[in-house]
Amino acid sequence: MGRIAYFDCFSGAAGDMIVGACLDAGAAPETLRTELGKLKLAEVSLAIEKTVRGGITATSFRPVMQGAADSEHKHEHAHGHDHGHGGRHNPADTAGHKHPEEHGHTHTHTHEHEHEHEHTHGHEHTHTHPHDHGHAHGPDRRLGDIAALIKGAALSEAVTEQSLAIFGRLAKAEAKVHGIGVDEVHFHEVGAADAICDIVGACVALEALGVKQLNCSVPVVGWGTVHCAHGVLPVPAPATVELLKGVAVETGEQAGEFMTPTGAAILTTLAQSFGRMEPMRVEAVGYGAGQRELAGRPNVLRVLVGEATKGSLGADQVVLLEANLDDATAEVIGYVSERLLEAGALDVYTSAVMMKKNRPGTLVSVLARPGETAALERVLFLESTTLGVRRRVCERSVLQRGRETVATRFGPIAVKVGYLEDRAVTASPEFEDCRAAALRCKVALKDVIAAALAAYQNV
Repeated sequence: MGRIAYFDCFSGAAGDMIVGACLDAGAAPETLRTELGKLKLAEVSLAIEKTVRGGITATSFRPVMQGAADSEHKHEHAHGHDHGHGGRHNPADTAGHKHPEEHGHTHTHTHEHEHEHEHTHGHEHTHTHPHDHGHAHGPDRRLGDIAALIKGAALSEAVTEQSLAIFGRLAKAEAKVHGIGVDEVHFHEVGAADAICDIVGACVALEALGVKQLNCSVPVVGWGTVHCAHGVLPVPAPATVELLKGVAVETGEQAGEFMTPTGAAILTTLAQSFGRMEPMRVEAVGYGAGQRELAGRPNVLRVLVGEATKGSLGADQVVLLEANLDDATAEVIGYVSERLLEAGALDVYTSAVMMKKNRPGTLVSVLARPGETAALERVLFLESTTLGVRRRVCERSVLQRGRETVATRFGPIAVKVGYLEDRAVTASPEFEDCRAAALRCKVALKDVIAAALAAYQNV
């Protein structure tokens, strides 16, 4: 059924915490060092160590810049808000408050102002404009530079694709927030190195654990505001909110930033669901540490790794997008449906409705993964005539799924199988396989489907 990783974000998440949790769950540090070494980031070394947070033993992962001012990897930078991953923010703090970066994550920002602040999770701080970090640094890296670095590193195909997808989402979110093009987003060298290690490291560590499916709890994101030289900015950060569109979140009871942009980018790109943990046989548990203690809660991210329990009902979240159309032709609606499926919709269906002024219309319904809603809404606005899109998060129960290939006189046909209580309760031949076989053999489609079902039942 596949190996699953379930991230329990009760204290939020950040890039370094995700890597630390995977290491704590059994991913080999040697593997991580070897794979990240292929990136040839000579300015970075990796600090991996056991620590205790809130009474829980956890693994701390920190990329450390060579020549950093001290071993704690603290910097003064020009952010516009407190990234206090899991920490308390003192409302009395004023502009220019100092925050040691203690959580290991990466933020991209286009703010051109100076203040000092604390990351209670670690080191995440990529910037899209030059800032004074108080130490020497080289040229900034743009998204294209980072993509070239990753593509040229001889990483596995899966790690390369996932890393590029995560960086792409992160850059798009920052571009949207700051009103610039994706190609204009550039990462300060320190932050870019952190981001590369966190993002690529997370993908490497998950692959090392053999994870095929990633699920996530409803994340705690924090709340409040932060005073800085630029003014008052909200928590969670604007880029984090952009990345979490369509995902159910909780603020938690403590003020401060609990979910960072890099953490959000990794989880929303890779996670198939946000919600309850589906039935699984837990085989390993890991805790990724933030870099300081918090009052009232462990500053850790937990991951549970194991195998899905065959036959148990799974649970996840999907987003339902809806739009009413009363001025679109059938041809346009059909085209819009095709574009939505191409853009990643789980399903698209239409219903006949009566609208105002007794006009017959069409209700277009789109089921989407939480991380895909923004792209699908864009398709609806660009390709249909709607002026608004409704959105709601839905909990759903799903059968555990399997896939088998059966031999028929028309050739091999894949069959999707659904399991409940350790038995197969539904089986459906893959339509495209059946269609191709019918055309190739010049027989009726229904005969191919019947042959595939008969072959499956005789297995």
